[in-house]
Amino acid sequence: MIARHYLLPLLLSALFLQSGCASGPATYPDPIPDPLESTNRRIHGFNQGLDRAILRPVARGYGKLPTPVVRGVGNFFDNLRQLRTLVNDVLQGKPQRAGNSLRRVVLNTTVGLAGFLDPATAAGIPKHTEGFAQTLAAWGVPSGSYFVIPFLGPATVRDASGRILDFFTHPFILYDADNFFVDNLWALDYVDIRYRFLAADRAITESLDPYVFLREAYIQRMRYEIFDGNPPLRDFDDELEGEGWEDEEDWEDEEGWEEAEVWELEEKQL
Repeated sequence: MIARHYLLPLLLSALFLQSGCASGPATYPDPIPDPLESTNRRIHGFNQGLDRAILRPVARGYGKLPTPVVRGVGNFFDNLRQLRTLVNDVLQGKPQRAGNSLRRVVLNTTVGLAGFLDPATAAGIPKHTEGFAQTLAAWGVPSGSYFVIPFLGPATVRDASGRILDFFTHPFILYDADNFFVDNLWALDYVDIRYRFLAADRAITESLDPYVFLREAYIQRMRYEIFDGNPPLRDFDDELEGEGWEDEEDWEDEEGWEEAEVWELEEKQL
């Protein structure tokens, strides 16, 4: 089964790198360490080679299908994932967003013909996504180290653990593991996801360091999703006090200006 091959490296990586849990407020997150960078770079190179040889050409071919077909398939899988979003909305204590998710599932599954159409968006019901990784973050579980999973790509310890829960709560898991039709749906879902990221290929390949570019993009997107599109900013006032910048005159010092420029650069990147 295709999903089995995806789950094995993910499960082993998560168990090997699992860190302890601790609760904390929704403040600006600490930097995510990358202690296995040399190994991660090799896995990243392997994944990129596999993508160039197989996944990207398949995704491009898929994108040449009639637009209504591609859009309908994408809508179908989005509707299935909305069930997971609904569960995680409830677990995170977000009743309004849970209500929107429920309305989207009901409307798209019925009027939208099993989700191939998206009348919920036309009706003005907001769309969002939630996963168990975001729920773990909301519960105070630290991100842990960054690492790259063979075949799957970027992750953190928390994200990998959340993906395992996502897998076991996917509607497809209810079917027989040897179901040929379901296996092909898993594969089609993966191709559809890859198709959606084709637009980012050029930015990655033209970057000075594709590994760093992909890592930082992944971390930024993860933080964006955890905080529902409104991640907190650094408290620069506290940082300045901690460094002894208490008087405005200190800012006239050349070194002070250079430090300020670094902070401004970090804020733009996050």
